[in-house]
Amino acid sequence: MISGLYVAASGMMAQMAKMEVLSQNLANAGTPGFKGDLLVIEGGRRGPLQPAVLVEGSPLTPQPVRAGRRVTDFSRGLIRQTENPLDLANNGSGFFVVQTPRGVRYTRAGNFAVGADGSLQALDGSRVQGKKGEIRVPSGRFVVDSNGRILVNGQEIDRLRMIDPDPAALIREGGSLFTLKPSAEAPPPAKGVEIRQGYLEGSNVDPVVAMTQLMVSLRASEAYQKALHALDQSLNQAASELSRI
Repeated sequence: MISGLYVAASGMMAQMAKMEVLSQNLANAGTPGFKGDLLVIEGGRRGPLQPAVLVEGSPLTPQPVRAGRRVTDFSRGLIRQTENPLDLANNGSGFFVVQTPRGVRYTRAGNFAVGADGSLQALDGSRVQGKKGEIRVPSGRFVVDSNGRILVNGQEIDRLRMIDPDPAALIREGGSLFTLKPSAEAPPPAKGVEIRQGYLEGSNVDPVVAMTQLMVSLRASEAYQKALHALDQSLNQAASELSRI
């Protein structure tokens, strides 16, 4: 019975951790370039939870679980047209590079703006990087071609710096922004870049799917909570009966 309490409590805590991840995904379903997270539920022996196998003549023992690794889904989000020339979407591989007060960071969010000093910036003020450093957007019309070249009057003034890091080496820093693990090697330049000006990559979180998963986790958490309450009552009753002996 004690093991049952542990199983129910661990299951409830794992589902609560999963709901936290799903809630964050759902809250960012409208955030450009956002990549949803997945939470791996692990079994008592550490590792992904495996289906229980019933062996004839052997009791089926409930298995405690725990919230394990948090994994980011780096699949591409839906690309939509905005007709804003400062919106850039990468229909290929690779991340935009931005300079923040904390150092270089990486993002798939291409909803940029022009700062007072003429620099191309992300909405948080971080500076978008080109091959020559910070990209400066002159007044007037400019074009970004599919290779990331920035053209003014047909002349190339810079090129977007795009990198292709190992997804396993990336750490989310908040929203659509990522940094590298301290032990990671410098990422190589991205190949297969396909920039689309006037388009924006959305979140890869499907709000309907995320809401459904959240409801399933909520129901599972409630079931574990009811089981925990029932086991607690049974344990109290057993203790009460033993005290009368």
